[in-house]
Amino acid sequence: MINSIKEFLRFNLFSKFEELNIKRKFLIVTLIPVIILLCMTILPLLTLYKGTEVSILANAYHSSDSFRGKNLYLEYKISNVTVDKLPDSIKTLNKNSNNRPINAYAVLKKSGDIYDLDYISIEKPKTELYLKCRVLPYFDESIDGFKKEDVYITYTLDRFFTSNENKSLNSYPENIEYNNNQWLYTAKIKIYNGYAILSDVQLR
Repeated sequence: MINSIKEFLRFNLFSKFEELNIKRKFLIVTLIPVIILLCMTILPLLTLYKGTEVSILANAYHSSDSFRGKNLYLEYKISNVTVDKLPDSIKTLNKNSNNRPINAYAVLKKSGDIYDLDYISIEKPKTELYLKCRVLPYFDESIDGFKKEDVYITYTLDRFFTSNENKSLNSYPENIEYNNNQWLYTAKIKIYNGYAILSDVQLR
């Protein structure tokens, strides 16, 4: 009789324990996507409210796709740099990177009302305004007597602009012909701890 009671209690307690674990597991699994979404919104919100607003040079091209609809595709001046702006540490990493991008920091410098790329650093700057970036692999040797001097840099910046509450895409001219090193637009961005958000695009 006593053994039967023990078995009964053991079975019920074990079942309750298993049921509690299942509920906890379900709760955790349910909360994970919510936590991920919250984490994804924290940095953009901090950037929006606490970020430093700057203007950088860009060119804009009218485009459209099924996801965004009509938009402006942006090309940023700071995305194309010359090899001389790269430190020796990045040049060494590029030779041994096996064609993998290199994580780095793009330090910005103000000239008038516009911010431009000052230099690329492998170490996080302490006082300067910077953007987190990735240096794409490049060939540092001459090919057929020609040495490529430009290096392409990618950022977390959005490259597609739809519109804002004050403008529509129709206010931006189409079919502009760009000459070499000619930048006809300014992109307003907000920067917080190297992360950036695109807020507006204006014709200069």
